[in-house]
Amino acid sequence: MLEQLDQIERIEQKLSKLLGKIKHIQKENELLVKEVKVKQELINELKQKNEQLEMKLDLRMASNATQDEASKVATEKRLSEYIKEIDRCIALLGDQD
Repeated sequence: MLEQLDQIERIEQKLSKLLGKIKHIQKENELLVKEVKVKQELINELKQKNEQLEMKLDLRMASNATQDEASKVATEKRLSEYIKEIDRCIALLGDQD
C-alpha cells in the first residue's frame, strides 16, 4: 500500500511539473505570437515605404528623361540660333566686299 502511495505521489509530482512546463510553453507561445505580429506589421510598413520609394524613383527617372529631352531641345535651339547669327555675320562680311 505504501509503495502505491509513493507511486501516486511521484505521478502527481511529474504531472505538476508537466503542467508547469505547459504553462511556460503557453506563455512563450503568446510572446512569440505577439513578436510575429509586430514583425509582420514592420514588414508591411517596409513594403509600403519600398513601394513609395519605387514610385518616387520612377517619377525622378521620368523627370530626368524629360529634362534630358528638354535640355537636348534647348541646346539644339541655341545651336540653331548661333548658326543663324554666324550666317548673318558671314553675309555681312560678304556684303562688305
